[in-house]
Amino acid sequence: MADQTELETKMAWLENLVGELDSVVRGLGDELATVRREVAELRAAAARRGDDPESDEDDGTSMTYEKPPHY
Repeated sequence: MADQTELETKMAWLENLVGELDSVVRGLGDELATVRREVAELRAAAARRGDDPESDEDDGTSMTYEKPPHY
């Protein structure tokens, strides 16, 4: 009987854990969907403004990396 009670206890604990993990995974999925939507919106806004992060043209509006004078 002790073995059966122990197994039932472990099973209940595991069922609870699976429920918690399912909730976490669903929440992360929702966050991922939100982030993907926001990234798409930002890319669309950048495209509308004409910003191309991979463009080599320097129109003075993009931030470029310049070595400090001490190099």
